[in-house]
Amino acid sequence: MPALRGKAKHVLMVTSTLARGGCERQMLATTTGLLRRGYTVAIFALAKASPGEPTFEAEFAALGVDMSCATGCDDMTAPGEMAADEYGLGRFMPLIGHFSVVRLGAAVGQAIRRFRPAVVHCWSEPATVIAGFPASALGVERFLLQLVNVSPIQRGAPEFSLYRDAYLLLLRNPDVVLLNISRTNARALEQMARGPRGHRQDPLQRVSARRHGHRQAAPDRRFPGADRAVAGAHRRRADALRPRERPRAVA
Repeated sequence: MPALRGKAKHVLMVTSTLARGGCERQMLATTTGLLRRGYTVAIFALAKASPGEPTFEAEFAALGVDMSCATGCDDMTAPGEMAADEYGLGRFMPLIGHFSVVRLGAAVGQAIRRFRPAVVHCWSEPATVIAGFPASALGVERFLLQLVNVSPIQRGAPEFSLYRDAYLLLLRNPDVVLLNISRTNARALEQMARGPRGHRQDPLQRVSARRHGHRQAAPDRRFPGADRAVAGAHRRRADALRPRERPRAVA
């Protein structure tokens, strides 16, 4: 499909929900910094927060950020012709047990076409996979896969092999940057992609370890032991946000 012609300095943030947590706090700080630098930011959530759960929606609304959310993606039946697996996400359906990864990917694709961003910033698992494939297929100029938790291999997550396969596919695209919370996390991802003889596969040479600040926030209750830096989350992203000249989709 033809590459998307994105709008300069337009960034689409994709996240699981806007519930209050360390990941969302980093996204708020990043958004604030980008707005100060003249960027236009929009947010697309894969799901609404649980009823009664505190969110950051008021803070983003106060910044004038457009927010939208996927709907109807809890339908786990096989997609029909109008909801075909356009982005090759069917193999990753087991990543989420209660939502259709294929339908979520289609919703992200619609959001990208509507907003036409130059940059898509995917926050944490599983948004890195669900939004990463549409961003690559549509030829977005630059997209960031932001991991703010310990890696699947470190957690011993049963879905670790799915994330490994997804990242190896996505990193074939020269316009993707995989950001980690620490060098330890980056090394774990490199180890995850090692071949049978222990040699790192070429795409993972572009995994980046980037600290987002100097203060450590309280660990996220959903992932015990995953410390998160909060202060200055919008810094050190200038290089990552700079589009390359020729986008290329995942083969």
